[in-house]
Amino acid sequence: MVSLILIVILSYILGSLSPSIVIGKIFYGQDIRKLGSGNAGTTNVIRELGWKAGVIVGVADLVKGYVAAVFISKVSIGEIPISHSSVQIIAGVSVVIGHIWTIFHGFRGGKGVLTATGVFFGLAPVTTTLCLVVWGIVVYITRYISLGSIVGVITLGIIMAVRRYVFGNVDTLLFAFSVLIALLVIFAHRSNIKKLLSGTESKFERKKR
Repeated sequence: MVSLILIVILSYILGSLSPSIVIGKIFYGQDIRKLGSGNAGTTNVIRELGWKAGVIVGVADLVKGYVAAVFISKVSIGEIPISHSSVQIIAGVSVVIGHIWTIFHGFRGGKGVLTATGVFFGLAPVTTTLCLVVWGIVVYITRYISLGSIVGVITLGIIMAVRRYVFGNVDTLLFAFSVLIALLVIFAHRSNIKKLLSGTESKFERKKR
């Protein structure tokens, strides 16, 4: 039990490390949450601070999820009474929650898409790649990053459901985790959904400097 608690804490702390906020404040003298959409995510960083900052932030957020699922999940102080795949899922949930509600920045973080993607790259890389392809197609056609993210996580849930109930090559816990992550990401995008429905959501364009 001590190991499991430690894994949850470490994953949450890792998720709470927000590269967008840190880079914005240290290198640009700006709080990214006070610029553009007000979101501490890669899209807003690219729009407001440029591609270089955006790429660094995006990669860092992705790596956070992967590290939690693949490496932090292996931390052990004594015996853990559940399967390793279950521990990976717990670590994944913790790192995404940390990213969205970061303890270091007033519980105002990003929306968890890239961090969740990193988690699933560690758990189901082929499925995750397919979801990224769907995300890319939606964004390319509509230029709405938020819509691409929402459709991407819905696609994740659908593929996992097919793999679980048609092919039987995914266990129930991983399927449930994919649904939970999809719901978390959709919840984090609730303001974007309102804007999409009202036609006021911003399309992706880098801010001209």
